[in-house]
Amino acid sequence: MTFRHIVLYSTLESREAGKVSALAVLETVLSVALFWWVAITFDFYLHLWISIAAAPLLLFRSPASIALGAHHFMRYWEVDNSHRTRVPVVLVVLLAVCLSVLVTWLLTDGWLLKIAGAWSFWAAVLLAAVAANIGMSIAVAVWGFWALSNGKVVAVAMAAVATAAAAAVIGVALGDLKMHGMWGAGGTAATIFVALTIAGFSIEKELVGQILRGIGAAAFFIIFGISIVGQSSGDEAVKIMLATVWLAIWVFGAIAAVGGLVGTRGLALVATGAGLGIFMRACFIRFLSTINQPAAGLHAFPGNWLSLIIQTDMMQRPEVIPGLPDGHMLRSENRYEFWDDVSHLEDWKNMLVVGFLLGLPFLLYRISLKSTAWLYLPLIYFAFSPTKRQDG
Repeated sequence: MTFRHIVLYSTLESREAGKVSALAVLETVLSVALFWWVAITFDFYLHLWISIAAAPLLLFRSPASIALGAHHFMRYWEVDNSHRTRVPVVLVVLLAVCLSVLVTWLLTDGWLLKIAGAWSFWAAVLLAAVAANIGMSIAVAVWGFWALSNGKVVAVAMAAVATAAAAAVIGVALGDLKMHGMWGAGGTAATIFVALTIAGFSIEKELVGQILRGIGAAAFFIIFGISIVGQSSGDEAVKIMLATVWLAIWVFGAIAAVGGLVGTRGLALVATGAGLGIFMRACFIRFLSTINQPAAGLHAFPGNWLSLIIQTDMMQRPEVIPGLPDGHMLRSENRYEFWDDVSHLEDWKNMLVVGFLLGLPFLLYRISLKSTAWLYLPLIYFAFSPTKRQDG
C-alpha cells in the first residue's frame, strides 16, 4: 500500500476502489479507546461482549443474503400490509409496557435513587423520554412504516402507555423513600404521554401556539421551583401539599408546552425510538438472511469487516439495510424527505432529527463494530493471510 491508496475521508468512489480512509482509521482507534475506557472506568464489560458477538453475526453478508434481506425488509416496511395479519395492538402494548417497566426499574434503582434534590427532577424527565422512545421503538419494529403514517396515532399512544408505565415505577420508587417533594417527578413522566398524544394532532393557528408556549414555559419553571422548595422543607404536610400543587400545574403546563412547541411535529420527540425500532427489525432481518448463506457469508466476512474499519467513516451515512433500491425512502440519501413527510419539520430541524436522533442507533452500531478491531483484526490476519499468500 502506498500513500496514493490513502484518502483523507471516504467517498463511494474511494470505497469501490478499495482505498483506505484516514478518518475511518482514526474512528476505529477512538472507538476502541472509548469502549475500553468505559469498561475500565465503570467496571462494566457488557457492551464489549455485545459488540464482539454482533460483529460476526451481522457482517456475514454476501450478495445473496443482501438481496434476501432487502426483500424481507421492504415487505416489513411497506404501508399496505393487507396481505398478512397485523400483530394485535394488545400484544404490542404488553411488550412495550413490560420492556418500559424493566428498563425504567433498572435505571431507577441504579441511577435515579442515587440522585438527590432538584437533579432528580431532570433525571425523572429523562427517564420519561426514554420510556416514550421505548414505546415508539416497539411500535415501529412491529408495524413498520404503518406506525409512522396511517397508524401514527396508535404509535403515539404506544409511547404514551410506555411512559405511563414508567411513571408508575418512578412514583413507587420515590414514594417508598418518602420523597414526597419529588412525587411530581412521577407526575412529570405521567403527563408527558398526554403531551405526546396531543402533539400528534394539529395546532395550526399561530396565536394558539404562542399562548400555549407561554403557559407551558411559565408552568415548567414554576414546577421546578416547587420541587426545590419541596426538597428543602422539613414539614411532611408541606411536602405533600407542594407535590399536589406541582402535579396540578404540570398536568396543564406540560400539555401546553409540548403541544404549543411542536404541534403536528410531536414525533420528533420519539425519533430516536423510531430509529431504534427500524434498527432492531433490520438487525433481525439481517441475521435471518445471513444464516441462510453461511458459507458465502464466512468467505465475505473479512472483506466486509475490514471495509468497515478502514474504509468507512462518518462521511458515509450508515444504511438501514444494504441492497435497498435507489428510490426507497430509507436509503441514506432519501431519509430527509422521508422524515419531512412524517413530521413536517423545518429544514434545519429535519436535518437534526435525521442526522442525529433517527440515525443514532445506526451510528452507535457502527462505532460498536469498529471497537472490536483489537480482537478481530489479529484473528482475520492470521486466519486469511496464509491463504492469500498461497493464492498469490
